[in-house]
Amino acid sequence: MEQQTTIRQVITKFAIIYALAMIGFALVSYILEQPNNWILNTLSIAANIAILFFALKTRKNEIESGKLTYAQGVGTGVGIVAIGAFILTVYTLIFNNFIDPDYMDSILQKTKIEMMEKGMSDEQIEGAMKMTEKFKNPIFSAFMTYFGSLFFGTILTLLVAIFTKNNKSNSEVHA
Repeated sequence: MEQQTTIRQVITKFAIIYALAMIGFALVSYILEQPNNWILNTLSIAANIAILFFALKTRKNEIESGKLTYAQGVGTGVGIVAIGAFILTVYTLIFNNFIDPDYMDSILQKTKIEMMEKGMSDEQIEGAMKMTEKFKNPIFSAFMTYFGSLFFGTILTLLVAIFTKNNKSNSEVHA
């Protein structure tokens, strides 16, 4: 008897892949000391889209017999993103509190230098630094990591689900 793939298995598998990919991009960014590298950010977005696409295709083909509604796709994608964002948040808390507690200070210092190079006034820099200082708080940082990842991932899920939905089964498509 062939074991049936479940929705929970698909969500769990792809949530772990999603989280590992995002952690991988965060580590590369950290190692290269490039927290706002547009190439890495673009690759990260592409990876997000690819992971969500393959997850929805897996559900469509292995569970739903080639038929996947938009709502099923969105539900699966949001489940993946929610679990993946949670794993990423735990990693971020561990990283910022134990692996490199000074990382946020170095980011803030680089940000201040970039603002000075752009010719911003001392008042503008001071105001911006006060606002970004809040990101050093572990609770606020965790909150922003989770909900930022969830929000962004949900938007990508809404888009990917458009391209993976198919309200007709394979037998109806090929008939």
